[in-house]
Amino acid sequence: MEQNKTFVIEEALKELENINTRLSSEDITLADSIALYKTGTELAVKCKQHLMEVGKQIEDLDQKNVGDSNIPSYFQ
Repeated sequence: MEQNKTFVIEEALKELENINTRLSSEDITLADSIALYKTGTELAVKCKQHLMEVGKQIEDLDQKNVGDSNIPSYFQ
């Protein structure tokens, strides 16, 4: 993934799948395996942080809208 680009979790997950596939290859060197593992763990941390941020945004929206009478009761 490009460093200056906005984080897109779908792209990150695809990159993690790619890393997993490459790590599963029989013809990968130990050095390449370590580098891919490092990249994968860093990317996984970013994904987790992103999901936690999105979860917080959802919680904030839920809290904000709990008393809103325009929201159907099945969403409350």
